Amino acid sequence: MTDFATLQTRVKRRVIDLPSAITTEVPDLINEAIREIEDLHNFRVMRTSVDATTVEGARKLVTKPSDFKSFRGRPYFTSDLGIVTEMTIAPNIQAALTRYGVGTTDDRGTPRVLLEGEETEAGGSDIDVYPLPDGLSDYTNGDYRLTVPYWRYLTTLSADGDTNWFTVNAIAWIINKAVAEAFSLNWDLAREAQWQAKAFVAQVAVLKLDKRNWLGGLNTLVPHRGARESKIRSL
Repeated sequence: MTDFATLQTRVKRRVIDLPSAITTEVPDLINEAIREIEDLHNFRVMRTSVDATTVEGARKLVTKPSDFKSFRGRPYFTSDLGIVTEMTIAPNIQAALTRYGVGTTDDRGTPRVLLEGEETEAGGSDIDVYPLPDGLSDYTNGDYRLTVPYWRYLTTLSADGDTNWFTVNAIAWIINKAVAEAFSLNWDLAREAQWQAKAFVAQVAVLKLDKRNWLGGLNTLVPHRGARESKIRSL
């Protein structure tokens, strides 16, 4: 298995002129290559979710996770009887307030909408719930149990032995992209272009691999005739 230290060694071998400034940059170039491909595509390994419990009358549901990239499908809440109810994501605060405005008779009730709040300068924000939770769920304390699926960024590599899905399945992309950027820092634009071309070929291969993983368990197209119809084919 290729770890962080091995990737650094392989990148350094391919850079002809390796002054200390470039050597210092190599770990960052590797992590930036991983982040770039995560920005480009939502890989299966990036799927995760956060569970949260509402507080009666409180708008904030949970602080946005530090690894959050974007929402993934619809959030939902699960009753004490195991009944799952899907919610939706509001595109902006105006849309949420138009339907569940502060002070209106509809402002308290069963959770229906989530909204990512305004970000701080550091990029943090809260995930808010509309309408205000009414504390009338079928759980003993009346609070609602919500699950928020989202796409995450994987943890940045730091220790020599660190590995992740990309260090196993996207080795060529990481090395080629990091080498290209190292040549760019060296002002060797011709070699940068050559390695960028190699990186693009590797990128296409990684995307195809992930798409095959997505489709590996599917062999039947399931038609949907309504919002509440099951998305799983009956056996």
